[in-house]
Amino acid sequence: MSEARALPAPEAQTIGSRLPAVEKAERQGRELILRCPPQGLRELCAALRDEHGFDYLADLAGADCPDLRIVIRLYSTARKDYVRISVPLDRQDPVAPTVSSLWPAAGWQEREAFDLFGIRFEGHPDLRRILLPEDWEGHPLLREPNAPAPAERPPRARPQAQTETSA
Repeated sequence: MSEARALPAPEAQTIGSRLPAVEKAERQGRELILRCPPQGLRELCAALRDEHGFDYLADLAGADCPDLRIVIRLYSTARKDYVRISVPLDRQDPVAPTVSSLWPAAGWQEREAFDLFGIRFEGHPDLRRILLPEDWEGHPLLREPNAPAPAERPPRARPQAQTETSA
């Protein structure tokens, strides 16, 4: 089994400045994390795939914690390394370009983010609900911006173990 090799430290520190549309680059453990605005997402993904060997889309998901964003994880099968792209979105108009032309499997994951968070992907070939019925109103994982935090639930009472009693 070959040893997984992360990006060398100097490359990890400078890769953000060499890639299009990167606002911030940092390393957390073995994973490089890039922050990118929505309008630069497709160009950044194409550069990572074509110039840096991140050829596998590991995951694409919406997240609303604490702000609305898309999180994409790419994997390089040659380098055995991951990169995470975080794309903050405007809560009032959550739109990003599709990356399904780069990785066809992204189409399904973008549909899930649309269905659950209301994130629209411009240029997507078939953006419609995938999990919920077509007539479902709203997006169940999208937090309301001014909603109060969920109330804490009291701890559940544990049932007492019954002991055998002699009669």
